[in-house]
Amino acid sequence: MEVWAVEYNPPQFTDQLYYKALELLDHESQTKIKKYYHRKDACRALVSKLLPRLLLLRNHGISPSEMRFDKTEANKPYIVTETVRSKIAYNISHDNDFIVMAFSERGPIPPAIPGVHPTANEAGSIGIDVMKVALPGRHDTYSSFVRIFQEQLTPLERNLLLAPPINPALGLENFFWIWTLKEAYTKALGIGLGFDFSRVEFDLTSAAMQGNGESKRKGDGGGIVRVDGKIPKGWKFTKFTRRVQRGEENKEDFYVGVVAEYLGEDFDTIVVPHSLTEDTRETNDATDEDRDGEYSWLKHLHATVFVQDAIRELHSSPSSS
Repeated sequence: MEVWAVEYNPPQFTDQLYYKALELLDHESQTKIKKYYHRKDACRALVSKLLPRLLLLRNHGISPSEMRFDKTEANKPYIVTETVRSKIAYNISHDNDFIVMAFSERGPIPPAIPGVHPTANEAGSIGIDVMKVALPGRHDTYSSFVRIFQEQLTPLERNLLLAPPINPALGLENFFWIWTLKEAYTKALGIGLGFDFSRVEFDLTSAAMQGNGESKRKGDGGGIVRVDGKIPKGWKFTKFTRRVQRGEENKEDFYVGVVAEYLGEDFDTIVVPHSLTEDTRETNDATDEDRDGEYSWLKHLHATVFVQDAIRELHSSPSSS
């Protein structure tokens, strides 16, 4: 499993870059992106479209003219290029100024949840979700925010998040850890909107609770996941955290995300509470190992650099015209 994480900074993303990158996409994708009212939304959608295309070119040597994509009934995108459709699974998420893509080799198909029709057999069993750790409204309190979602939380989760004494900063990170895990799991299964999130429970009492990038690392207990009250077999949930610059301000936003991947029924389900505090932003003169150390599975990229690379590589690829 790998993750490409793209940090979008609107002031640096010029109109010239936007229009040149837009030319790399098929007519249908261009039309959809141009319908966005706000340019920042169009740019995020553009990056989301370029991510799997650059993946196919770099990792599998697929030329742009051979790239084919489709969506399941639940709107989960997947690759249909004949030579690789059975080999690659990917999923994309974005929130505010952060766009992330998780990808891996196609694994086994997870068992279905009772009463739900999954589409993992079409799109692969990997899912990712990311969210900015912040209250959405200036006047919201932490407790009132959590209570908005109480019907999608289990009694245990509500107690974990609201039991006194409350540390709002830690509680907010833990809330989004719980929420992104539920989202990533259902996206891995290919489940559409309307699924009852209270059927999935994340008990993080055995995980480190320091928060804000200080959670335990690989090898330490990261919590327990239950579905309909039972611990499923074969799942791996990997937490990641990132700090992202906010526009031209000298401030950073904090993001938390989870990758869910199904490994097979021979494996026990685990939660890996990675919290990446190192600066792993990609530079031209550093290798993956230099940048990320043991976290070479995650690349943190700037959108302008990523899109410039995409333009250069996809334009110069054979059969790109």
